[in-house]
Amino acid sequence: MAEALLVADPRCPRVVAEPDVRNGPSIRAFTAAGFRPAGQISLPDKTAALLVFDRHPEPDRHPEPEPGPGSGRARPDRGPASDRNQKESP
Repeated sequence: MAEALLVADPRCPRVVAEPDVRNGPSIRAFTAAGFRPAGQISLPDKTAALLVFDRHPEPDRHPEPEPGPGSGRARPDRGPASDRNQKESP
C-alpha cells in the first residue's frame, strides 16, 4: 500500500503511520511491510509509534558494531591479522 501511494504521487517523499504504542500487532505489520520506527509522538488521544516508509530509504543510522577479537569475521579495513599484529619500526 505504501509503495502504491508513493507511485500515485511522485512528489511525496514518504508515507507515515502512527499506531498506538500499545498496538503491537499493528506495529509488527507496518515494520514487516517495510516501515521503520522513527520515535514516538504524543497525540491528544494516544501516544503513537511514528513509523516511516521512505521513497528513498536513508542509510542505516545504526550500523552493526565492528566485530571484536576472536569473532571470526573479517575486518576488510584492517588488512590481514598478521599485518595488524606487527609493530612498526622506528
